[in-house]
Amino acid sequence: MKNLVLLIISGTILISCGKKSDLIFIDRSSVPVRIQKEELVTFDVLNQHIITPHCISCHKKSGTEEGVAKWVVPGEPEQSKLFNSVKEGRMPKKANPLPLADVELIRQYIVDLPKIRRLEKIDFETLKNEILVPHCLSCHKKMDNEESLQKWVNHQEPMKSRLLQSVIEGKMPKKGEKLVASEIELITKYLNQFMK
Repeated sequence: MKNLVLLIISGTILISCGKKSDLIFIDRSSVPVRIQKEELVTFDVLNQHIITPHCISCHKKSGTEEGVAKWVVPGEPEQSKLFNSVKEGRMPKKANPLPLADVELIRQYIVDLPKIRRLEKIDFETLKNEILVPHCLSCHKKMDNEESLQKWVNHQEPMKSRLLQSVIEGKMPKKGEKLVASEIELITKYLNQFMK
């Protein structure tokens, strides 16, 4: 009996230490979701396998990336409310805790988020035409070229740039309508080029 137990434990250790070519996440519909190691977990994947089936009935605004953003610290799952509330079983409420594979999918989405955002970029001309001309240049005339705009950009921590933070905090634009989420996202996409 003792030898049988040792054999089972040894076999389990050997199997679990083997090389894994990809990760497999299985949702409750028993349709496997294959995520290759090289693939990034995008919001579309998260939305399809986690948000829509488990969250949207109570959290209506979570069906968009902006809706989920307030619950996530990009690249930091342990600092993210979304990950911690699901990992600790506090969410979803009035339902069974999510399987570990689903928790891992959420964790991987948060880890991959900075990489995904770095891939989403816009150039200065797009920023100028969509944001600066209609909202900024009437007061900040020198922002009409990329070199002058750089004093508003924090190159060490681009998402803490005055260009973005002044809009998020409601300080800019001083005259006219506040920017909507899609316009703020354009600023973020411009700043992504400075991410390391």
